[in-house]
Formats: sequence, structure tokens, C-alpha cells
Amino acid sequence: MRRRAKVFAVFFMLLLTPLLSLESGLELAMATIDVGSLAGDTLVVNATNVLEYVNGVFVLDEPIRLEDNATLIVRNAVICFNSSSRNVISAVDNSSVIIDNSTLMHLRGYFNIYLYGNSTAVVKNSRFLSASIYLYQSTELSTINFTSSYPIYLYDSAKCSLEESSIDSLFIYDRTAASIVNSTILSIILEFDWDSKGYLESLPTGRIDSWSLYGNNTVNRAYIDANITESRVSGWRIYVRGTSDFTLANIENLGKIYAYSTSEVRLFNGHSLCLWFFGYFC
Repeated sequence: MRRRAKVFAVFFMLLLTPLLSLESGLELAMATIDVGSLAGDTLVVNATNVLEYVNGVFVLDEPIRLEDNATLIVRNAVICFNSSSRNVISAVDNSSVIIDNSTLMHLRGYFNIYLYGNSTAVVKNSRFLSASIYLYQSTELSTINFTSSYPIYLYDSAKCSLEESSIDSLFIYDRTAASIVNSTILSIILEFDWDSKGYLESLPTGRIDSWSLYGNNTVNRAYIDANITESRVSGWRIYVRGTSDFTLANIENLGKIYAYSTSEVRLFNGHSLCLWFFGYFC
């Protein structure tokens, strides 16, 4: 059953407005929005319906779940989640998230966004305060001029494209791929799983004009890919799992290497390195 849901922006948001840097002149809003149905404490939008938050500051008491080709649009807005759950947006079954010129935050601290099942997210000219983003099952995330102080995690054939963006860290796992252009990342984490094999001699830090996992290293087999253009990276971490076999040579400023199962790792001429086997420090 559909309902009319009123979303109220409360008075104390006046105190947050300077923090959110609303140069666009947004005002506190009291909006009436067509939505899907409530399932427990979650607002569910499905069947190609579109949920929009536009031109205002909104406080949301329920997490949002998109199903079956549903779409969430946030444009010229500030979204303040106030739910007890930190998992505030989930998109499944080919659903879409579109966020433009907006700020997302949780009034109780950090929050999480999940994409599943071929869903997509496009984020432009926006920032998330303390938000982790998780991509699974052939989902895609594209950002332009995006800022986040928390990580992005890629799993299970997901893809991520960052342009003119700044994030804390990017985890590239499990048959995933990342493209990074004109962006800043504090740390990139690469996972080599199953029977991956290769020789890594280039994991640059600082300003990177052009770099690719396969073009600048000898990778015989891996299930991830990464390409960097005109970006800045501060550090790297490596996970080696399964029966994978990797040699690292002349890699400076590598944060940590984690070796699990029966994988093999060889190091030559490395510096500033912490090495972990089976989760225990050696």
C-alpha cells in the first residue's frame, strides 16, 4: 500500500547549516513525498517507482531500500539520516541511486550504503560525511567531484569509476575493477585470491601520472584490475589468499601485506613494510 509520507526538517538543523556549507542557498524543508510502503522500520521503494529529495534539508527516520528497478534521486539537498540503523541506503535488483550537488550524513555518526544485483549509483558534486560504500554482484559506482572520509569496498564483479574525487580508501577484491582519474586516495587495497600469480614492481605513491596493474607489473593471472591517471595515492596494502603466488620487488612505502591459506609471498628490497601471515605478525 502506498502512502503519503511527510519528511520534516527540524529546528536544530539550523545549527548544522554552516557546517554543511550550503553555498547553493538551500533552506530547511517540509516536503510531502510519494513513497513506497514501510516494511518494519524500512522505507521500501520498488516496481520502477522514483523517490526524490530535491532543494531542501531533510531528516529521515527510516532507512531506504530500493527494489526491482526503483530509483532514488537526491539533488540540491542535504539528507540527514536519523534512524537507529546505520545501513541507510540499499539498492537491489537493477535499482539506481542518483545524487547530485548534495550532502549525506547520519545524525548519530557513521553510516553505510549497499548496492546489490546489477544496481548502479552516480554521485556528482557531492560529499558523504562518514559513509562507507559497499558494492556487490556486478554493481557499478561512478563519481565526479565526490568527497568521502570513509572507504569504498568492491566485491563480486563490481566496478568503480572515480573522477575528480577524494576518498579515504578503496578496497579492490573479488573480480572487481577500478578506474581512478584526477582523484586523491589515502590507501588502495588489492586482494589477490584463488590462484593469482604475478610479479609486482610498481605500486607508486604520491602524484601518479599514469599507472595500471597489468601495464606496470608482470601479472600472469589475477581477478582484479586497477587503472590510475593523474591522481594522488598515499599508500597501498596487499592481501594474498588461496594458492596465490606473488613476488614484490623494490616496493617502497608499502603499508602491510597479508598472506593467508597456502599462498606464497616473496619480498626483495622492500622498505617500511609490515608483513602478516595467517593474520599474525612476523
